[in-house]
This record gives sequence, C-alpha cells and structure tokens, in this order.
Amino acid sequence: MQMWSNAIEQKYTANKNILQSNPTLFINQLRNFKYGDEYLGIEVPDGSQWGNSMSTTPGCNAQNYPSETDQHFILANHTAQKINSIYPDKKFQVYAYASHANIPSSSININKNIDVQLVPTVYQLESSTNGLRNKWYNRFNNISEYHFLNLSGWSGETPSFKWSDLKSTLQIANDKKLQGLM
Repeated sequence: MQMWSNAIEQKYTANKNILQSNPTLFINQLRNFKYGDEYLGIEVPDGSQWGNSMSTTPGCNAQNYPSETDQHFILANHTAQKINSIYPDKKFQVYAYASHANIPSSSININKNIDVQLVPTVYQLESSTNGLRNKWYNRFNNISEYHFLNLSGWSGETPSFKWSDLKSTLQIANDKKLQGLM
C-alpha cells in the first residue's frame, strides 16, 4: 500500500513541480494539468488482489483476505489519505467496473475526496445495469458515470449506440444528480 501511494504522490508532485517551475514555458501543459488532474487517478490495476494467497502466519489464510472490491477501496482510501496529508484539498478518482464494481463492505467507509466513476454499461459482472447503479447510489454520494456507449455495439470500425440508450442515461444522470458524465 505504501509503494502504491508513494508512487502516485511522487509522480503527481514531480509533474506539478516541473510545470510550475516555468509557467510561461509550460503554459498549455500547466492549464491541462490543472484541468486534467483536478481528480487524481488512484485506480488499482484491473482485477488485482494484493492479498490473495495462503499465508504461513498463524491464524491467517486466503479466507481472511478482504474481497477484491474491499481490497480495491482499502488501497484507494489509504492512497487518498496519504496524498491528502500533503495536498489537503486534492480530489481522487477510481473506477467501479469488472470485479471491483461491487460496492465495498459496509465496514469500509469510502474517503470523501474520492469520486467513484461507475462504468455501468460494459465490463460488469452484474446482470443489471440499473441494479448496479442503485447499489452505488444507495451506498455513496460521490458518483460519476463513465460510459462506453458504443462498446457493446462495436463492430469492427463502426461503433454505434442507440439514441434511446443515450437519452435514458442522461435522464438517470439528471435524476440521480450525478457529479459528472464521461
């Protein structure tokens, strides 16, 4: 957890320092940095479980490890807390899709500076897009949705999506008062 959070903080700080060292030289990059890094990505790699094997420690085995989703948010919380100790107002972003799309256990409080970007339409292990949405909206307030509106209809070089799907998505975003839509 320390290696992950340190690596993200050090890379962010290095980029920030380079760009701010000569703002006239890096004016466009600095503007993009301020916009693009408003939310710092602290996403754990797809499907990773940093605790997933039997342990030789007495009383600890694979069944004692948190679920993959819980591990994802334990790591995200740790990273957010560490970076917020240096940059107190920094906001963060993680994705919720595939094996870590599920909501974390009730014992895990998601850091208030994290925005969960729910990917409801593809890469899910849930059978219902709206079921997944409702689980998240009932659990946490800082939700955005990240859409691959064309991916499920991808056919070679002719991506497409249904107009009704887009309208429905926008209506849900409005109804749920999403923080954003990507």
